[in-house]
Amino acid sequence: MDGACVCTGNIPCACPCDVNRVVSKLNAALLWIMVPLVIIFVGIFVWYRRRKIRKSREQKAVIQEKEEQLEAFRNSVVGMRSATTHYMPKSILESDDAPLADELLPIPPPLETIQWCWQETPHMMSNHGPDVVVGNSADCWIKYDSALNTMIENAFQAYSDTGSTTKTTISQSMTGALKNKISFYPPSVDDSKFIVRWDGYKVDVRDMQQTKEATGFVRDIQRITDVTVPAPPEAPIERNEIDLNEVEIGNSLPDELVGEPQMVLVKGDVVQISSQRQDGWAFGTKLHHNDEVIARELVRLTSKESADTNTFTDTGWFPLDITEIPSAEELAALQAKVGSTDALQAPSYWDAISDPTVVQLHKLNQSDKERETVVKAFMATLQPPRFSKKVEVVGVERIQNLAMWQSYVVKRQTICYRETGGTDSPNAMQGALNRFERHWLWHGTNVEVMDKIMQQGFNRSFCGKNATVYGKGVYFARDAEYSAYPAYAVPDTNKVQYMMACRVIVGEFCPGLRNALTPKIRDSSTQTLYDTTVGLLSNDTMENPSIYVTYHDAQAYPEYLIKFKQS
Repeated sequence: MDGACVCTGNIPCACPCDVNRVVSKLNAALLWIMVPLVIIFVGIFVWYRRRKIRKSREQKAVIQEKEEQLEAFRNSVVGMRSATTHYMPKSILESDDAPLADELLPIPPPLETIQWCWQETPHMMSNHGPDVVVGNSADCWIKYDSALNTMIENAFQAYSDTGSTTKTTISQSMTGALKNKISFYPPSVDDSKFIVRWDGYKVDVRDMQQTKEATGFVRDIQRITDVTVPAPPEAPIERNEIDLNEVEIGNSLPDELVGEPQMVLVKGDVVQISSQRQDGWAFGTKLHHNDEVIARELVRLTSKESADTNTFTDTGWFPLDITEIPSAEELAALQAKVGSTDALQAPSYWDAISDPTVVQLHKLNQSDKERETVVKAFMATLQPPRFSKKVEVVGVERIQNLAMWQSYVVKRQTICYRETGGTDSPNAMQGALNRFERHWLWHGTNVEVMDKIMQQGFNRSFCGKNATVYGKGVYFARDAEYSAYPAYAVPDTNKVQYMMACRVIVGEFCPGLRNALTPKIRDSSTQTLYDTTVGLLSNDTMENPSIYVTYHDAQAYPEYLIKFKQS
């Protein structure tokens, strides 16, 4: 009926049916909207939870992987310890009270170029080119070659250190440079370190004479010094203020270690131990410098800036009780410099390692390809006309010292990562290695020192005493010819000489300065030093110098010991 709904039995209803129908439709619509929303919400919630759980598991896996990597790194490096405080040896307390030069730069000494020469017989002067004649040819002075010049100068410096009386005459050269001609009154000392021998001749710097040993024929020699105006002094090395109350001062070394090298420590330094004593002293090499500027300052304070210091920033004896096992953070800092632990493993061609802290020697047989490669490199510059004597290789031994190898690898990787900006891509690392690593350089030694080198490495306290012309470091030669001189490869009682073929990470280098304890500053903003100094001999360039001088013991690894004779 109009205006009403028939609900049941054709009886008109009092209320229209449309209202209920509309409500029913609205409820149905809301239900259709809410159910999908709830389903979507539940789906999102489930997805979010699963994603969060998955990310959490991934993070835990990453953390676990990092922990496993750090643990593998910890296990791969032999004998690591971390410094718990600043430390320096006791020598500062036993030195005099002379003030330290903190603010003023010392006035640099005049720069000197040294040339030793011998007096030729006048009628023989035609045998010499003008490039080897000194001054007026009528005076008949002939230059010694670069290698002999350096050896004679080292003997001269050793003799000067005895405090012997000198007499000096001054003359003016053709070029106008000031030259000093120095000769000695012979002292009552008879020591072979003042004598240089080669090819049947000997030079004695005490009486300034060269003698042909077969005939006794004597010639005069002289030392000529070109004195030039010194360059302006560099900016002083930044020095951190150190509160000595926060520095552990060491006890005196045991009697049997007196004279051995000692090492300063900065809190957080990581050290690799290569030798440990029952009394709590250990010998180690620093793998990670927490602050090298502070370390250099501690050395300066310990040594009172003496040039003859036996205290170093990177290697030496130290007390174990100021160290502990490195923390995860310290290991991570070190690992960031090294990269993959694969490089820390022993080379694949080594024999099995029985004790990673003890050197093992492997004698190479005549038929070994490895021996042939070493001998070929060794003999390359020991042939006529460069080398007049006949050289016979008596033996070659491979030197296996895992702890020392790892110290070298860490130093090598640190320098290479600095060059590559931290990337460890194979191409970038190989490029850095090609630029910074020398394989091989040569180091002549003697019976007394070579065992220390093979066990403890190239410490400056016993490897850098024969030469100071290019700095007070450890000297390596590009050519075996240079290191084969008896002054460097000292013959034993059976006339056998010893030379080491060494891997050396030279890094960035600069010209060396006489008696310098460290290289020059390379980056004043970070107080970063050059890694190495070099010496230029005849026809050398800075790209290819003859002499390299290192100042960190871990910069070199002796790979092979070569025994040889000359006749």
